[in-house]
Amino acid sequence: MSQGQGWYKPEIDKKVLKQLMRRDNKPALLQFGLFFGLLAGLAATVVLSWDTGWWWLFYLLYCAVFAFATSAVHELCHGSPFRTRWLNEVSLFITGWMMQMEPVAARWGHAGHHTYTHFNKGDSELALANPLSWKEFLVQLSGVGAMHRYYAEILMLCCGKQVARIRGIIPQQEMPQAQRNACLMALGYVLVIGWSLLSASWLPFLLLMLPRVIGGPVVGLFRVTQHAGLAMDIQDHRMTTRTFYTHPLFEFLYFNMNYHVEHHMFPLVPFYNLKKLHAAVKDQLPEPLDGLDAVMAEIVHAIRMQRSQQGYFVNKLAAEPVQSAA
Repeated sequence: MSQGQGWYKPEIDKKVLKQLMRRDNKPALLQFGLFFGLLAGLAATVVLSWDTGWWWLFYLLYCAVFAFATSAVHELCHGSPFRTRWLNEVSLFITGWMMQMEPVAARWGHAGHHTYTHFNKGDSELALANPLSWKEFLVQLSGVGAMHRYYAEILMLCCGKQVARIRGIIPQQEMPQAQRNACLMALGYVLVIGWSLLSASWLPFLLLMLPRVIGGPVVGLFRVTQHAGLAMDIQDHRMTTRTFYTHPLFEFLYFNMNYHVEHHMFPLVPFYNLKKLHAAVKDQLPEPLDGLDAVMAEIVHAIRMQRSQQGYFVNKLAAEPVQSAA
């Protein structure tokens, strides 16, 4: 194991890593094709069942799948899924529009998160810092925190300004592009609302805008698994980040982001190679929890412990000394 200056890195053959970092249009197109194909099929089912009493059930499933577009945005911010750049950029704009995440702000904000993962100062996506509180946990779990943040960013960027979370992060020369993107996205939302009003139908609004709200808890559920309850201000992703095993369907929808330790250690490895990366380094990492229920139990335990023990966190390397990088 290598533990020099900076962040901890597991040992991995350079040739193996180079192969894993190789971008390929085919698996990316397959993933995005299946994802949008599933969305289209569920949307069609909602429309066809609109006059029955079952449409709402299909609609809830549609919203749950729709919400996983945030995982697509996350991956596309790295520019790693597609070998062809314009495919990355177009896909990022489309999925960003779906989740109210302007591409330039999303990319630079996420870069800050990777540079200062789970640090009190510098992590621009830090949502659940220690000590955890039930209120903040439930807000993030509901998805309300993320929705409020990104709606505010769109509105501020339309005015050429950055919200506090990303103030100073976006390079000044990229602000005009961020403003154009935000205005185009806002125009799209207005057009959808106008379409619903002119057609006297809720369907356009229900299928294109409301799923972000209804699917919020799905976003929140998976978001909190990534870092909540773990160590902070430590340059070791084994301590600050969580990998867990889950059902293959969730892995597909989540773009393999359940292998989150591996993703943070090697952020240029495309999502479709993360499982292979996990296999290559898992003997150097903490044992992953099995299932979302186990992750939630661990986070709830951390919240309870922090109520009485200041500074408590789930120590993924309990046998090793904890050293702060601060």
